[in-house]
Amino acid sequence: MNIRGFEKNRIIARTAMNNKQLLVAIDPKDPGNWKNLSPTYENAILTGQEVLEDKIILSYQGEANDFIIAIDYDGQVLNELSITPGLSLSTMNFNEDSKRFIYSVESFTIPQVLYKLDLEKFTSELYDKTKVNFDFKDYKFRKTTFKSHDGVEVPIFIVFKNELKTDGSTPFLLKTYGGYGNMGTPRYDPGIIYFLENDGAFAYVDVRGGGKLGNSWWQDGKNLKKKNSFMDFISASEFLIEKGYTSPKKIAITGASHGGLVMGAAITMRPDLYGSAAIDVGVLDMLRFENFTVGATNTNLSEFGSVKNEEEFKNLLSYSPYHNLDYNKNYPSTLIMTGKYDDRVPPLHSYKFTALMQNNPNQKNPVLLWTQNKTGHYGASNMEDKVLENSFKYGFLLNELK
Repeated sequence: MNIRGFEKNRIIARTAMNNKQLLVAIDPKDPGNWKNLSPTYENAILTGQEVLEDKIILSYQGEANDFIIAIDYDGQVLNELSITPGLSLSTMNFNEDSKRFIYSVESFTIPQVLYKLDLEKFTSELYDKTKVNFDFKDYKFRKTTFKSHDGVEVPIFIVFKNELKTDGSTPFLLKTYGGYGNMGTPRYDPGIIYFLENDGAFAYVDVRGGGKLGNSWWQDGKNLKKKNSFMDFISASEFLIEKGYTSPKKIAITGASHGGLVMGAAITMRPDLYGSAAIDVGVLDMLRFENFTVGATNTNLSEFGSVKNEEEFKNLLSYSPYHNLDYNKNYPSTLIMTGKYDDRVPPLHSYKFTALMQNNPNQKNPVLLWTQNKTGHYGASNMEDKVLENSFKYGFLLNELK
């Protein structure tokens, strides 16, 4: 439970209950007597709140689109504002001095756009936007689902330019995160623009283990069910191929941290599906992860399990990328990236996995390691280094598909 504000003699707090995010009001003198303030919507998850003097502004991530609502301190809905489909709400901020409420939206292909919200009329107007040298109106998107290995319908968000061909010729960039209940909100990425402008397409897969469909979606890709995350990602690749949107060896994949684990598992399980992969600060040795830095925190042990538990050990061993490389196979062209000062996923994961791949006698495709000397877990922090990082990663991915 996180305290978000105060109203007269009540505490306003954010909590989770019955697989739902809630905003509640608590009387400190009688904490057991609390009231839920946030409305519950089918196929929508509470993502944010701004506690004002006379009302509360809430944001939701919905299956069709994001939206903002205003409620009073009894939880009654006062107003609602829908966000354009394809865009995601990224921030909300109320300035007490100026009484100005600003929210921002973005997508995979549209950088941050700021809007000013009129709190009385509950209408918005453009406040500021990021200038770009391309026309994002040429980009289209498609939200759909596909059946995973066990019949579960998994959401996928596809972005393309002008049209989506069905002749199997399109280079496709696939990405996911898929862990810790993270909702995978669309964020602008210039690497996606690079793919789209080079006759490619992009897809983000909301695999189980993420939080796209709530807490139960997370639980179904966690610990002993972790392999569902990898199988969902692999099934997404097969779906795109079956639809004729792309073909084996025309797919590039990338993910960071937990997403890096998904990439490592995908190429070791199904190397035949992919042309190139970029594994960024990936967790790759699942058997020794808990021995270093923050690997043994309750958060990580809960997410993956521990080698000290026999059932969890066997599960970790079954998918650990480092332990499932087969020297009889040739794996996709792979760029492995790490930060020299990463204390969340130590560089040793990347070093060991690279060494194993490079010493594979049947490895014909290139395997490269790039250690960024001035970075930690979150990669480049200044513009010059970020441009270099993106040029290395996306340049490698697309070049290897050609």
